Amino acid sequence: MVMHYLVFTLFLALKLQLSFSAKCVYDFGDLGGLRRNKVLSDLRIATSILGEWTHCSQPPKSGDSACTGINTGLVKPHRIWYSAQNDTNNTFGDELFKSECETHRKPGESGDNFMGRVLADCTKMNGYVANVWCRVRRPSQRNIVQRILLSSNPVLNVIKDGCNAKYPYLTPFGLQIITHGDKQHFIDLEANSLRVDSPGPSPGATDTCQSPLP
Repeated sequence: MVMHYLVFTLFLALKLQLSFSAKCVYDFGDLGGLRRNKVLSDLRIATSILGEWTHCSQPPKSGDSACTGINTGLVKPHRIWYSAQNDTNNTFGDELFKSECETHRKPGESGDNFMGRVLADCTKMNGYVANVWCRVRRPSQRNIVQRILLSSNPVLNVIKDGCNAKYPYLTPFGLQIITHGDKQHFIDLEANSLRVDSPGPSPGATDTCQSPLP
């Protein structure tokens, strides 16, 4: 009887762990970076949400208006999830939100529900590194991390895009990113903080939408 209870308890704990899964993607402001990283640096934004990539949506069908009329007022302050008009005009707009909604919303999810879910899951996140995107700074022999994907569940193999495996991984503001899947990274965009914590549970398989750094 005790054994059955323990098995049930472990099953329930695993089910609860798997019932919530988030894959939050963040960009770092980088003076030496390109496009969005440079825009964020110019605006003095250290870290900003790019999106939540648990779901990979099909391209919207003609007449699908789910991702039009995005309510940008949901994002307060703007730096938490900054959307510039384009790479040369850093005025706050809805271009990024529309793009992310079209490619990563849940089936049947409205634009505002998508926005609310991303903000709820990613404004504060305890996660494991699943993917890092880098620019290599060879004179100082380091990878400058431009983008990071944190998963709420541990991962087996961290994907390293544009990185040199021989060099350490640092954010543009100097924090070292640990690229094995057993360490949690804590992001709190309201407090504008990012830190690395102690090892967590054993890693599992990586399962996420992938996209190259533009």
